[in-house]
This record gives sequence, C-alpha cells and structure tokens, in this order.
Amino acid sequence: MFINSCICADTSKWCNFIGVLDVYGFECFQINNLEQLCINYANEKLQQHFVAHYLRAQQEEYVSEGLGWSFVKYQDNQSRLDLLVGSPISVFSLLNEESRLNRASDWKMLRVRLEKELGGNGNISWDKFSKVPHFTVTHYAGKVCYQIEGMVEKNTDPVPPELTGLLQKSDNLLLHEIFSGKETEMPNNKGLSKVTVVSKFKNSLESLMKLLLTTAPHYTRCIKPNSDCRPLTFKRKEVVLQLEACGIVETIHIGAAGFPIRIPFKSFLQRYGLIAKCSTSGHLDADPDPDSAGVLRPEVEKLLGAMLPHHVSHDDHRSLVHCGRTKVFLTQPMVSYYSGLKKYSRPLNVFTLCHVT
Repeated sequence: MFINSCICADTSKWCNFIGVLDVYGFECFQINNLEQLCINYANEKLQQHFVAHYLRAQQEEYVSEGLGWSFVKYQDNQSRLDLLVGSPISVFSLLNEESRLNRASDWKMLRVRLEKELGGNGNISWDKFSKVPHFTVTHYAGKVCYQIEGMVEKNTDPVPPELTGLLQKSDNLLLHEIFSGKETEMPNNKGLSKVTVVSKFKNSLESLMKLLLTTAPHYTRCIKPNSDCRPLTFKRKEVVLQLEACGIVETIHIGAAGFPIRIPFKSFLQRYGLIAKCSTSGHLDADPDPDSAGVLRPEVEKLLGAMLPHHVSHDDHRSLVHCGRTKVFLTQPMVSYYSGLKKYSRPLNVFTLCHVT
C-alpha cells in the first residue's frame, strides 16, 4: 500500500499496482478442523494457479526457442478441488446444507452424508476403526485427517451485529475502515439465506483468484532449515516435507518431464567442444548476445551430431536433446552421457597435446 501510494497520488487513476500475498501454507496438525480445511482448500487453489503459470512460462520459452514439445501429463489437482467445492455435491456443499438446517447440529448426520454422497471419490477416505469422527482428504501435499465434530458449529459462527456496530464506532482508524462497510442489521438465519463461513471464504478466494489472473506473479518460497530456529542446523526430513507441502517437488517432476537443463550455445561449446575437437575459438570470444546465436548454431549442431549415441535413432535423439534458437535443451540422461564422454576425452586430448609438444 505504501509503494502504491508513493508511485501515484490519485488512487482513482491507478492502472498498475504492486501486491504482496502472504499465504498461510499447507497445514496438517494432530487435530484439524474447519480452519485447516479452508486454508488447505486455498492452498489447493493457489497450487493450481502456480502450476498453470509455471507450465505457461515453460511453454512460452519452448515456443520462442522453436520446440514443438508440450506438457501433456502432469498431476492436476482439479479432482481435489471438485471434492471440496465442486457442483452439485462436495464437502463444502454438504457442510453448508447441515449448517442451514433449522435443527441442532449433528456431526453424525454430516458423516453419514459424506460417506453416502462422496464415498466413491478416491480423494476422500475414512478409518472405519477410529472412534473419532473424521474424514481424510488426499491433498497435493499429502493426506490430512479432519475432525468432523464441531465443524458445523464453526461454519455457522456469525459475527454479532452489536459487535460490528461497536467496531464501526471505534477510534482506531484501521478497525473503523475494516468495518465501515459492514451491515449492522440483524442477519436472516433461516433456511438457504444463512451465510456460512465456508461460503464467505470461497467467495473471497474466488475474488482473489480473479485478481491474480490479471497480474504477472512472482513466487518466493520460504523454507525453514529447522523448527528450533537454531543457526547452521539443517534437518533434511523437515525441509523435504516443506518442499512437498509448497509444491516444489511436484514442480520439479513437471520440469523433469520435459527438458529441465538449458545451456546457451556459447556455454555448451565451451563445456563439450573438447569431445569433438570443434574449432570454435573464433566464435567463443564473441559476446553471448542473440545475434551470435546464428553463428554458433552450426557448430552446436555439428557437436551434437558427433556426440550422438550409436544405439539411439535420430527421432529418439530429439526427445532427449533439442537444439533451439539460442540454447540447447537437455534431459538428465543426456547430461550424464555427455559428462561421461567428456571425462573419457580429456586424457586422450592431453596425451595428444603432450605428444605434439
């Protein structure tokens, strides 16, 4: 807000803005209830947005480099979102129906309806031998067991109009601004007109997603090396769990499905030119700008042809390595293969140099 107010004095004429979205992160505790269900639903939605943005960025680079390859298979979490908020039947819809009924809340009835309506969904399960009423959702980051008891009461938790009116009269400017637009009339708590917590949360998240789709997002992932806040202490298990929870592991899998390693022409020739003894000294001193790519590309293609494995056909070779307009796109097996060739070629070239000398 401070940056936005500094770059433009008149807020009515804002056309650009800088926003920071701080996400709770995936939550899985010993006891999980409605709060964790809403937070993890938001994380599922944001994860889908992140994957779509990542795939779009990857595809744009492939197109700019002349690659005809596209992402076909990746783990889409749309089925999990449908389980939580899909139409016509979902966890949220069943929870809202129980919350809007004019009767005392009954967690047993909610559990029966969940098992009956959603029992065929592979992303939800129950432990038949557990004495605690619950359901387990398989999120993108792992399974979370949600306690059913108390969930209906939390979903119908209204803000008393007296409290809203009191906060509207507060001398605190922030509180006054937050609650100035709130209605103080007595809410209608009967039937389908009752506003629930998950309904408000879902509408708020949808508004946020519409805003995110109009922006150019940049992501920063914060990883804690240990939970004790101790310096120079790295706990591998805790870090891996965080990487899985924030979707980094899934992103790595998506990247590995294509060409995860991209090397500019100049760097590629410097690294592997020794293998085929390419004469590139005249070109490697040039600046690595886009204009030099046309000069270096014939040398790169010559080097790739010289390093082509004998047991791999030309068509199969294109699925392992591709020469773009400014970069060489490689899979991990080809990097390992080229590294082996380079290691074998170095002693032979040193021997030849010594013999000539």
